[in-house]
Amino acid sequence: LKTYVEAVSYSNGSTVKPSPRWGHSSCVIGDELVLFGGYAGMIFLFLDSIYMNDVWVYHTAHMQWT
Repeated sequence: LKTYVEAVSYSNGSTVKPSPRWGHSSCVIGDELVLFGGYAGMIFLFLDSIYMNDVWVYHTAHMQWT
């Protein structure tokens, strides 16, 4: 069985991006995705998770996070 997986990059090559998280909020405003908060850490180890209180914006036209 041969399979083909196409890698798609949603980045302009910049290494600036939000850390992996869960339990965050996000919304789309125009051509930007706004990401707020959430928790860093494993979901099943809730007591060891760190609350994130940051805001990130993904600019779809430039494919970059700020």
